[in-house]
Parts: sequence; structure tokens; C-alpha cells
Amino acid sequence: AEKIDYYTWAMQGLLTVCDGEYIPQDAVFAWFKEMAEKYEILTIGYDPANAIWLTRNLEAAGFACKIVRQGPITLNDPMKDFKTAMIDGRIRNLDPMMRWYMHSVRLRNDFQDMEKENWMPVKRNRFRKIDGFMALIDAWCVMTQMEPPGEWQEPQITVYNLKSGGGY
Repeated sequence: AEKIDYYTWAMQGLLTVCDGEYIPQDAVFAWFKEMAEKYEILTIGYDPANAIWLTRNLEAAGFACKIVRQGPITLNDPMKDFKTAMIDGRIRNLDPMMRWYMHSVRLRNDFQDMEKENWMPVKRNRFRKIDGFMALIDAWCVMTQMEPPGEWQEPQITVYNLKSGGGY
């Protein structure tokens, strides 16, 4: 269905292969601890669905975690800001896996408020995955909330896809 060369991406360091159908949360926790030895992790933006154990343990270990609700009210403005950053050339050098994720996204317009077009990313079809893109948008949400409007700096965002299975 997907016809993705996961082996090549794993060899390029773009993903980590785990045994089983799902990634154990303790493996994700250990991975964050390992990454914190290499990088300064300021805040972890996350989808709160099924994340209680992981976030409690991350926070207990000293990580700052911030919920990013997965809906058009939360994602609308960051999505539009991200689009502008792409058009302006502020986002560049996306790896092949992130490009595949981005090509898997379709925007669903939510017109609850007819004055405002709200964007919500969804899968292009059931065979596609957008987990990596959603992780990027979650990080973008946290970054834009931390920086004052109009004072954009080159983002220091690294996105890691922590979800396996069905996903976004």
C-alpha cells in the first residue's frame, strides 16, 4: 500500500525500527533521555491522546511538556504561519521522510465561523501517514506560543515521529 523504503530511511538515521506493532512508551522515554544528552530540549509539544504515562515520566525527569490539542482551533494559525514560512523559504532542507509526510497531508477546511477559514491537517487517504508532519506542527505550535509575534527567528526544531501504527 505505502511502498516506502523504511530500511533506507532507517540506515539514513531518519527513523528507528522497533520490534512489534507499537512503540513501547518506555522506549520513547529512554530515547528522549538519550536525546537530551545531545540536544537542549526546551519543550516537548504533544498530542495528549494516550500520553499520560509518557508525559508524567518525562515531566518527572525534568522535561517541560506542553499539550497541543489536535483540532482546527489550535492548529489553524500555526498551520497558516508554517505555510508562510515555507513560501518565504524559511523552511528548507526537509529530509525525504518529512517530504513524504507532507505529501500525505490534505487540509480539511472547517467553517464553523464563516468569517474565518480554519485548517485541519488530515491524511490524504487511509494508506498515508502524517505522524511526522503532525509532530512538526505540534513543535511549531509550541514555538509560536513562546516567541512574541513579529519576532520570528530561525526555528531550532527537531521533529521525531514517536507514534507507530494507525496514527494520523
